[in-house]
Amino acid sequence: MMYWSRLLRRCSALSLLAIATALPINPVRADSIFDPYKQTIREQIPIGLSLRLPEQILLSAAEEQSIENFTVRVFVSQNPSRLTLSLHSCTESNQPCLLGSFVTENANNQAAQAELNRHQNQGARLTLKDGLFGYVVDSDRPQAADSFATMMWSQDNMIHTLSFPQSERQNMMYMAVSMARSDSIFRP
Repeated sequence: MMYWSRLLRRCSALSLLAIATALPINPVRADSIFDPYKQTIREQIPIGLSLRLPEQILLSAAEEQSIENFTVRVFVSQNPSRLTLSLHSCTESNQPCLLGSFVTENANNQAAQAELNRHQNQGARLTLKDGLFGYVVDSDRPQAADSFATMMWSQDNMIHTLSFPQSERQNMMYMAVSMARSDSIFRP
């Protein structure tokens, strides 16, 4: 029974990826979003961590309309060592406008390792590049407006996590593939 459940999740992820490649997408260049923040990001990356960014930010048509208002917020935690980039569709608002987040942590972080293990056991596996796999876990409430999907993988002694609304799940998977194939950014 467990074998069929995992097989179904894997087939679902691959089917969604195949379907999405046939859909027209108007991707936003990640450079244009992250460029104003790159110096701040580089200066704030905790020593010993590296970050990967996607080549493009892929979002649904409804979210792409707010591209001129995108902001990136940088959050750093020293204990445990973690860097979080949150992408917002507004500069100031009383309404929530979080579009997603990119997190990098050291692979030695026990909490991050436990969460990665949960993703590996419960999530759908996606090949990011040869020999490197990411794991997608969907929200327990996929139809809720505030539900998020997450994707995790380990690469170069870092654990990377993407978190985006369930409606952006497919685009999140594309961004993870791009990130896994991109160069790491380190503190100068």
